[in-house]
Amino acid sequence: MRVKNIICTKIFDSRGEPTLEVSIVTNSGIIGVAQVPSGKSRGTGEASVVKFDHAARSAKGMLVTLRRMNFASPNSFDNFLIARDGTSDKRRIGGNLMLGLSLAFARAMAEEKKQELWELIEEHYFSERHAAPRNVRPMIFSNLINGGAHAATNLDIQEYIAVAKSAGTPTEMVARIISLYREVGDALRRRTGFDKLPLGDEGGYAVDFEDNMAPLETITRSIKKLHLDNIFSLAIDAAASEFFKKGKYDFEGKKMSSPEIAQVYASYVRHFPLLMSVEDPCDESDAKGFGTVHSLLKNTWIIGDDLTVTNAGRVARYLDDGCITGVIIKPNQIGTLSETCAAIAVAQKRGARVIISHRSGETGDMAIIHIAKACSADAVKIGAPARERLLKFNEYIRIFS
Repeated sequence: MRVKNIICTKIFDSRGEPTLEVSIVTNSGIIGVAQVPSGKSRGTGEASVVKFDHAARSAKGMLVTLRRMNFASPNSFDNFLIARDGTSDKRRIGGNLMLGLSLAFARAMAEEKKQELWELIEEHYFSERHAAPRNVRPMIFSNLINGGAHAATNLDIQEYIAVAKSAGTPTEMVARIISLYREVGDALRRRTGFDKLPLGDEGGYAVDFEDNMAPLETITRSIKKLHLDNIFSLAIDAAASEFFKKGKYDFEGKKMSSPEIAQVYASYVRHFPLLMSVEDPCDESDAKGFGTVHSLLKNTWIIGDDLTVTNAGRVARYLDDGCITGVIIKPNQIGTLSETCAAIAVAQKRGARVIISHRSGETGDMAIIHIAKACSADAVKIGAPARERLLKFNEYIRIFS
């Protein structure tokens, strides 16, 4: 497939911040389009983000070379981008532009072959995958209460998540999440007296609580009120890098060591049997702390995000070292579809949990749902069923029905 033109457009993410939309036009007139999320809570090992003017110049600068080339696969196109950039952090082209180009090319190729995007991804990256059978739908991680860097509240923990198991049809799964979201909202309105609750970056409710454990109690009560104990579990994304200061965890006004913060998570698991997953319990530089949490919470998913940043080498290292049992996958952390799929493959080969995730600065792009389908992910992390994220819930229903 040959590239005739690249069009970069400045758009705005769910937080109103500028980001990129990239369109690739092929010689046959097919157009592939991708929107790139920005993210707010970012790991230091993530691919570089360039501003729009830099992205537009970079795209224009590579067109002369691209027009002379014929790409047989999305992998060959991504290899061209990686070689042309030539840096470990994608700073020359920009990881955000590279992802836009990578996904736009894949969409154009899928259109040319009259495939869904997930079918193209599965064909090129997961035809001999170590994943679950295709008929197993991923669980949905839905962020109901926001804290940390995602909301102006007193909560240190960034996300309080309801995990919908794959029970019933996709439509029923999503309907239950919406019902739970509304019930949690009603409970918080009664508690706060607010007619309209403020929302965080990912659509979750953003109000103050007595402590960091209280939101888990609120969601648990709502689950039980709806008699959905057998349908929902709980998860948290601590995003501990956000409250790690000078070698200590600044949590609820106390300075804690890794073993001390690990005991906090252990107390949560003891109090809330539904709590099945803890993401980024420690700072991205504190691999030993991750290992402490893992050894303490043997039956809980310990998930790396800032620690692993969708990098296949880091994923392999921290899984092999026993720091984590699963990974968050965010394509714009690494910069291309091919590298994203490589990180997934490394995790699945080691029997780890794979959660394909949105970003705090999200767009209407549906690629993460298609990646989750293609690789038979354990879960997809979408956010609250509100605002632009409703589009992803609808796409989940469409492609998993």
